[in-house]
Amino acid sequence: MLIARGAKVDPFELRYGGAPLTHAVYHQQLDMVKFLAAHSRNFRGLCFAGAVDRLRELLAEAPDRANREDRPGEPALFCLPAEDDEAVEIAELLLSFGADPTFRNPLGQTPAEAARRRGLDDAAALLEDAANAEPHG
Repeated sequence: MLIARGAKVDPFELRYGGAPLTHAVYHQQLDMVKFLAAHSRNFRGLCFAGAVDRLRELLAEAPDRANREDRPGEPALFCLPAEDDEAVEIAELLLSFGADPTFRNPLGQTPAEAARRRGLDDAAALLEDAANAEPHG
């Protein structure tokens, strides 16, 4: 009802640094994640949620979103879902829109290294392969 009456879907709160979608993902409120993902434009949250169809829509509108840092030092390849199969699907989508698998975050990690630290081994392997295929120089 609130959304139908114009409520903002993606307000960002400062206490915990998130939006409704990212909080729903964090707290594993799957029904709310699904509902909010259909309305959200919060790219980080949609990546964490594994909302591949919604991400594809937003990337079609603005392909540069694949490399945009919604948080400094954290483009979308650092925001993969917690399930490895979903993470692979999101990583493949982002890579198909030109996401940079060689980017390093402020900790010096590549997306593959960050994924591996989270136990996303298949996604990490995909990202490593993509980084190795990147032209160097």
